[in-house]
Amino acid sequence: MRLTLRDQEIVKINNRNDIKFRIVNHSLALRLKQKGFKQKCEHHYGEKGEIGGDKIDCFAPSILLAVKWLEINYGIHLTTLPIINCLEIKGYKIVKDGRIFNIKEYKTAEDAYEATLYTLLNLIK
Repeated sequence: MRLTLRDQEIVKINNRNDIKFRIVNHSLALRLKQKGFKQKCEHHYGEKGEIGGDKIDCFAPSILLAVKWLEINYGIHLTTLPIINCLEIKGYKIVKDGRIFNIKEYKTAEDAYEATLYTLLNLIK
């Protein structure tokens, strides 16, 4: 399958590994929608899970926007804690409300946030 120019641009954005720009994947976007996320975003997923489909299935926020939404709507504050070894960042852990939330280490801060968002959205009723 050939990527559209828009999809190619989103791949470029996500490859930058910048939390301000990297959008959540489709399954996380659906979980956010189930929990009440309705904010219009620059990108959206279509009914078949494709980015920018004709019919909007759910919006595709950046990871940063999803984390901020969780903080505003549920009072859960997340941040990353870099794991430093010999002055080099080796990975990241998540800190929730001042305590280490997930003992698993992640390669990037974005991966840590995304995994933690999944966990927290499953816990929220």
